[in-house]
Amino acid sequence: MRILLSIIIAVLLVSLMSCGDTKGTTSQTATHSTPDKRELIYKIPVNIQRGGKFESLEEIRLQAKATWDLRKSQENEAYSMITYGYLTPEFVFNKGEMSKAGEYEGFWMDFKEDFSYEYGYYDETLGGGIYHLRLDDLALLMLDNNEEMEPKVFQANSNGLAMSFSGRHDFGVNNGLNMKLMTLDKKPARK
Repeated sequence: MRILLSIIIAVLLVSLMSCGDTKGTTSQTATHSTPDKRELIYKIPVNIQRGGKFESLEEIRLQAKATWDLRKSQENEAYSMITYGYLTPEFVFNKGEMSKAGEYEGFWMDFKEDFSYEYGYYDETLGGGIYHLRLDDLALLMLDNNEEMEPKVFQANSNGLAMSFSGRHDFGVNNGLNMKLMTLDKKPARK
């Protein structure tokens, strides 16, 4: 099982890194000059449509919270693969573009054993919320404390040295964000 998981992660990481040259393209995500990295994970949705009707962000967040409650009642232990240290993006693939090396330097996520998480930029905490990582399929649900933020679900994978988050389409939200993350023992520090 671990060998299969390692092979899947290796294939994912190679495919993420070989997605093409990004020279001459402009990224819609934040760069070094913009310290607010909130857009790395979240984007305010525009008219989520399901079954021919539009749903409000509030309805989607209620669905995500109900899913979180159910998952937590079924699996109430956090897993060290996500709670150990701080996760920091090494590469991000978003909207058909691969980030440049170091573009997300300083950004971190800290998943805690009580199913809460925080994210920030260097020594500044930008936000937080609740999460659940389901063990059987490694589906990571993240629901931000900020009610203007849409819930996100990622397919999480780990080989022990690095993790990858691949965006999933849940709650009518198209999450096309993919990240390769490294684990740090402490928050990133400015050089």
